[in-house]
Amino acid sequence: MPRRYCPESKSGQTRTTPPEDEPYNIIPVHNLLADHHSLRFPEVRAIASALRAVGDLRLPPHGQWHPAMDLLDWLALFFCFQHDNFKNQREHLVLHLANSQMWLSPPPENIDTLDAGILRTFRRKLLKNYTNWCSYLGKKSNILEDYIDENTGQPVMSPLSGEIAFLHCVVKSIYDIVKAEVENSKNRTAPHTAWRNYDDLNDYFWSKRCFKKLKSFDRLWVMQFLFLQAAIIVAWEEKGYPWQTLTSNDVQVKYSRVSRDTCGLGFRMVSKAVIAVGWIVTFAACYVRIWSQRNHDRRWSAEAGKGVVFFLLVACVYVLPELLALALFVLPWVWKFIEEINWKIFYLLTWWFQSKSFVGLVGRGLREGLVDNIKYTLFWVLVLATKFTFSYFLQIKPMIKPTKQLLGLNNVDYEWPGGSIKLAVGLLWLPVVFIYLMDIQIWYSIYSSFVGAGVGLLQHLGEIRNIQQLKLRLKLRYGLGQHYRKLESNQVEARKFALVWNEIINIFREEDIVSDAEVELLELPHNS
Repeated sequence: MPRRYCPESKSGQTRTTPPEDEPYNIIPVHNLLADHHSLRFPEVRAIASALRAVGDLRLPPHGQWHPAMDLLDWLALFFCFQHDNFKNQREHLVLHLANSQMWLSPPPENIDTLDAGILRTFRRKLLKNYTNWCSYLGKKSNILEDYIDENTGQPVMSPLSGEIAFLHCVVKSIYDIVKAEVENSKNRTAPHTAWRNYDDLNDYFWSKRCFKKLKSFDRLWVMQFLFLQAAIIVAWEEKGYPWQTLTSNDVQVKYSRVSRDTCGLGFRMVSKAVIAVGWIVTFAACYVRIWSQRNHDRRWSAEAGKGVVFFLLVACVYVLPELLALALFVLPWVWKFIEEINWKIFYLLTWWFQSKSFVGLVGRGLREGLVDNIKYTLFWVLVLATKFTFSYFLQIKPMIKPTKQLLGLNNVDYEWPGGSIKLAVGLLWLPVVFIYLMDIQIWYSIYSSFVGAGVGLLQHLGEIRNIQQLKLRLKLRYGLGQHYRKLESNQVEARKFALVWNEIINIFREEDIVSDAEVELLELPHNS
């Protein structure tokens, strides 16, 4: 339902003072004939004149329209913005556009008119984030689409009325929600489920497609189960080392079957499930073909070997897409390029190979560098290698012989009802499996402690433990605490110049004329 706010107080009444007689902050935009030094610049006059080009826009239904009003007055009356708010925004807009036109090179032919390129550049910069969001969500980036009547081409009627209706009906409503949540937090002592913070409220303005972020360690658990299964198969041969067992053709075929049976885990989309079924059928056919030929020849003949080679070729074809994903989504510079660009082919690749790992547009391209990725990978390789080596030689392999002995028993009388050899084997392996699944946390804690100690040692964390050590570092680095030395006259002038110059550079930065990097290059040290 439309919300209308009709204030009865004096602050809510429509202003009747002519715009040219109103007080101004920096520039008297409404009175170009005023004796003000800023109006001597043709760029300022050009921007102010351009703002007055209201054209044939429908007059606002609320408030009194004066011929001296401009587009900012039209917006304020039409959408019921605060009077002083849009006055400040008008002066900011005039200053920004005038400054941009002053820096235009080469200068426009007619300096008394607003250059269209300046306006387009300002529009792109102002709506850059909105345009990126629309591109990311696959929607048309037309911010005026919902405010223009398709039949008349004129702006739709605003549901608000009154000078500060936007403040009371829109801004105040959001403020009341935030205030209520702050009160529910009880000074941030209440549990998180009892109140909503900034992120929860901010999510309200985003598309639901931007919130599909599932962060879990399911792959780690799947990997542990796969290794447990593979380790039992390898250790069943009771060889000294795992690589000695892998030379057996029986173990190779079994391991290939394990990989085949688990290749479909983690696929989310229906199309991936269909393709996974296709791969399962392909691998199964190759597997049956190998063993049929082997049983027919009663040995590993040349034909059976060809079947194994063909099986490996099929496995290589299966791995090729994963290698492509490795090249596209692991290398930081490639992944950053794919995240930041809005090409549909990259959307297709991301949808196929990767799950959503970022909340919408925010955070795209903000990934760790190659060195950090290598350090992180090496850390987990070390943790997993230690864990799997320990598990294989000290947990899984010692269990193979007693398991075989139990499976070889016949005619066993059980003291408990329903007993069987399989139940005994399961009870024997149960504590081993529990320890196997949980000891990765122990290895992670051990290596995290060593890595943390190394980082703290290299970065000198915690070395300054008292005020004496702090004074020593300040003295060594900045020369503080040294004896007073008399300054020569040229040194005094140099320091005065450095202070004045740095103040000018700071003003340039406040006016957004130079960037932070340029400030660091232009600033002079005080002790120069």
